[in-house]
Amino acid sequence: MAIVAVWMYVAFYGLAPNFGSLDGRPLDFAAYEQRGWFELALLLAGLVFAVISGKRFIVPLTIAAALFAVVNAVQVLTAIDWGRQPLTSGAATAADLTASNDFVTSAARTLRIPELSSSRNIIVIVLDTFQNDVLESIVRTDSVIANALEGFTIYTNAMGHFPFTQLSIGAVLRGEVYDGRETIPAYLERTNAQKLPAILSGAGYEVDLLPLHSRHAFLAGRVSRCRAYAEVVDLFLFRQVPLLLKRAVYDDGQFVVTRNCPQATPVTEQEQDLEVLSRISQHLVVSREQPTFKWIHLWGMHPPARLDADCSGTESHFDGASVRAQGRCILGKMADILDQLKAEGVYDNSQIFLISDHGSLLGFIENQENSSVPLRVRSSAHPTIAFKDFGATGPLEFDGSPVVLADIYPTILKAVGVSTDKLALNELFEGQHRERFYTFYKSAAEATQERLSRADTFTISGNVRDNAAWSVEPSEIANIPLGRIDLGTDEALVSANYAFSTEAAGAGYSWVLSNPATVDGVLPEADTLAISARVLSPHEGQEIRVSVNGREVALWQISTVNGWETFETTVSLDQRELGAPGVIALDILIIEPINNSTRPLGVLVDWINVEGK
Repeated sequence: MAIVAVWMYVAFYGLAPNFGSLDGRPLDFAAYEQRGWFELALLLAGLVFAVISGKRFIVPLTIAAALFAVVNAVQVLTAIDWGRQPLTSGAATAADLTASNDFVTSAARTLRIPELSSSRNIIVIVLDTFQNDVLESIVRTDSVIANALEGFTIYTNAMGHFPFTQLSIGAVLRGEVYDGRETIPAYLERTNAQKLPAILSGAGYEVDLLPLHSRHAFLAGRVSRCRAYAEVVDLFLFRQVPLLLKRAVYDDGQFVVTRNCPQATPVTEQEQDLEVLSRISQHLVVSREQPTFKWIHLWGMHPPARLDADCSGTESHFDGASVRAQGRCILGKMADILDQLKAEGVYDNSQIFLISDHGSLLGFIENQENSSVPLRVRSSAHPTIAFKDFGATGPLEFDGSPVVLADIYPTILKAVGVSTDKLALNELFEGQHRERFYTFYKSAAEATQERLSRADTFTISGNVRDNAAWSVEPSEIANIPLGRIDLGTDEALVSANYAFSTEAAGAGYSWVLSNPATVDGVLPEADTLAISARVLSPHEGQEIRVSVNGREVALWQISTVNGWETFETTVSLDQRELGAPGVIALDILIIEPINNSTRPLGVLVDWINVEGK
């Protein structure tokens, strides 16, 4: 037992790979199978050692095991918030309206979501990751959903600001886009007072909030104490069990301990969405005289897709077909709520926004043409914006005006009589010249830091779905020494540009998806620079042109298909380049899908090394 305890502690801190977000998405456990058998061999060797060594090591091992057990128990006990009370025990406060955290609120603030006003209602429903062209393709082929969207306009040229949720939602709620000139916490703190809930509360609206991570509170009326504790235990257990057992602990995102809690709410994110929408539809009532503002943030189309078009469960997928199937399910539930609003007589006096925070990383449904800006970047910039104003009637319409998510803020302010010089959605028009800007970064976790490690900015002049409308703004070169860059690591986020893919955590490599693929930083203070890389190409006749600060220095011709090769070249540096910021660029000859179902791929890069000679 002492050996097992010591091994579990070592596994927690040294052996557990980084699987990324443990939120129900499929995890590639098969990729770690060999490593899992190696871990098991280590454990068995330790047990054999314990038997052979007899009593010689029993005392130190027992002391170590006891120490590790105490440390681990303390960590678990301190990670659990034992003092947390059911959130409904306290009334909603003004602090809910100006909080920096846009993902949670007090349970009391969620409970009156189904209660509407007979005067006016402003309703914003966020379907996470629901891409605009996916919505359009569904409503153009489903007359039932299209008819339910009476009075709505879908903005087919809608654009977001960021590829992930936190900063995207911040732009909608605050009407101001984070620009990198201050830290992210400072931006949130400075703009909290101008959030829509605070402004509308001051304008006489009763504010109800249902953020993404408060759906449990809405459904159960409180936060499940068992679930709150079990989630912490599951996370510790997931890190400590051998790799070969992690799949069973994860259980497709349900987790082995959490799933055994008395469930007041569904386990999976998608089932929670369905339950929330059903609860709102079933309990919708007109019971208030003061106008209301409602913010509802759902899991939506966030990967993976686990629902069929009829809302029955299916295996986890995230491809075009599964996304459209789940989209039909979610929109069908949304249609039920809209029909209920009509039946209660408050549809006409409600302003309704059906939006997403960003698009997906899957690319567009129809235009899969590759360009200098990867498909995943362009599609992630294309969120849903569908809007019905007070009193709007008639069939669903489509509008190509160059709108952005931040335009929702002035649209709401002007509806309640708050002055602003910003343009509302319905004040923009199709064909209008408007330069829009999009900032891409590779990891959602970046927005939880002080600043984004690396952000690439694009200008869109025209339709967001048009390759020709996109141009790249010059990026600030990373202020770190160029050396060995292992692709697929957090460190590579700083130096490698948007042309490199973001693979599953622990993959340890990246695909080049477009040209040019660059790494930048401070060049060595040496007259001669050596550049090397380990690459793999799925294409025959592949070539890589290597450039330093814009001048071509080498042509690497890959001779094998699907085999790793290492290349190296040396180049003389100009005196002005020594110790100065520099850019190493790879231009790939062939970037094409390797079959009909994959994204365009160039070469797979394991590492790039830059050193002075």
